Amino acid sequence: MENKVTIINEILKQIEEYKAKVPFGNSDFQIQSFIANDTTPERCLRNVTLQLNQKIIALHESKFRRDRYKIDIDEASNSLEKGLNGEYEKRRLQVLIEEKLFYLQNENKLISDCIRECNVLYGILKTLPDIDREKFEKAEQMYWIQRLQKDAINEIKVRGIIEKGTLEALNKLGIDIKREDNQVKFISKQNLKIT
Repeated sequence: MENKVTIINEILKQIEEYKAKVPFGNSDFQIQSFIANDTTPERCLRNVTLQLNQKIIALHESKFRRDRYKIDIDEASNSLEKGLNGEYEKRRLQVLIEEKLFYLQNENKLISDCIRECNVLYGILKTLPDIDREKFEKAEQMYWIQRLQKDAINEIKVRGIIEKGTLEALNKLGIDIKREDNQVKFISKQNLKIT
C-alpha cells in the first residue's frame, strides 16, 4: 500500500509541474489574435478593457478566497496547538489544514496566470489610441456595418445563404445586398457602393 501512495504522490507532483507550464486562462496568442484583434480600434479597446476588468475582479475574488483559507489554516493550527481537542476533532483539523493548503496552492496558479493575462492586455491597451465615449459611439456604425458584412459573407460561404437576422440588421443600417457577377455587393440605400 505504501508503494502505491508513493507512486500516486509522484504522479501528483508531475501533474503540478505540468500545470505550472501551461496557461489555465487565455494564452498570449489567444489574447492578441482573438480578444485584441477587432475590426476597429474602438472595439479593440472595449474588448481589452472588458477583459482587464474581468481579470481584476477575478484577482480580487481569488485574494479574498486566499485570505479566508489562511484564516481557516491559522484557526485550525491554533486549535491544534492548544491541544484541547479530542482525537477525531484533531484529525478533522489536520484534514482541514491539508485541504486549505491544497486550495491555496491552486489559487496561486490561477493568480499567476491572471497576472500574466493582465500584463499582456495592459501592454495592448497602451498601444491603442486615446478614445473617449464620443469617439467610440461615432465608430460604432462602421463597426456594425463591417461586422454584419463579414457575417453575411461567412454565412454565404458556409450555408449558401445569408440568414434572415443578418439581412434585417443590414437593412436597419440602410444596407441592401445584390449579387453581381457571382459576387455579393453591399449597397447603401442611397445607392452608394460600400464594398
